[in-house]
Amino acid sequence: MADLDGTAILETIQNFLPTLTPAILIFCIGLILVRLLIKGLDSILSRSKVRPILANFFSTVAATALNLLVIIATLNKLGIQTASIIALLGAAGLAIALSLQSTLANLASGILLISLRPFQYGEFVQIGSLLGSVQSIGLFTTALKTPDGKRVIIPNQKVFSSEITNYNHYGTRRLDLTYSIAYSDDVDLAKQVLQDVIKENPLILESPEPLIAVGALAAHSVDLLLQVWTEPANVRTLTYQLNEAVLKAFHKNGLNIPFPQLDVHLAKN
Repeated sequence: MADLDGTAILETIQNFLPTLTPAILIFCIGLILVRLLIKGLDSILSRSKVRPILANFFSTVAATALNLLVIIATLNKLGIQTASIIALLGAAGLAIALSLQSTLANLASGILLISLRPFQYGEFVQIGSLLGSVQSIGLFTTALKTPDGKRVIIPNQKVFSSEITNYNHYGTRRLDLTYSIAYSDDVDLAKQVLQDVIKENPLILESPEPLIAVGALAAHSVDLLLQVWTEPANVRTLTYQLNEAVLKAFHKNGLNIPFPQLDVHLAKN
């Protein structure tokens, strides 16, 4: 009985060998071809200056898909019905896609953000109501560092669907400041004082040329508009410096900074 079982097993192996050998060849050659194709894809992506994070993502997806094709071809050569396996993989992929809709939406938005580049690492941006410098741009989330030192993680779907303001894109920023004087003060003197202040500040760019003008005639003051250009990184520092310098210069030149006053008259009975 043992001899019969051994003979049957040997016959089965002998019958299976003509199919097994080509299947092994298909599997090994397929893996080699996949490696060569992925290496070529990586070379093309690097030459086309695609961002590394996108290049790695595309390479991983391509490698996974090609390896699956090799496995399916190998199983098919062994006589295993692959139609049911493909249908099962398709159903599993659909189920996963439905359960991970928000994740896939973040992934798609991340790919678009990395490809379109509305902002880059280190730039100061506003996304919706959030302000901060960009710390990282991933496939699923974007991280900001707020001016007060907080780290905010935003899903890429929300980033892509929100209004994005990039404060660093053009390399310069215009700073708009308003300084008020009393109606009794000399407007020409005030404008000259502002001109002298901005000439002494090295953070102000010469081009575009600064603007000093009467911006509004308010109820209690004449509002002078000061517009200067500077580098984005200097906006906050320049604001503080100008406010302090203008205050001191106004006081030195006898210019008054008005403030609302309320006169109360007491009527005698």
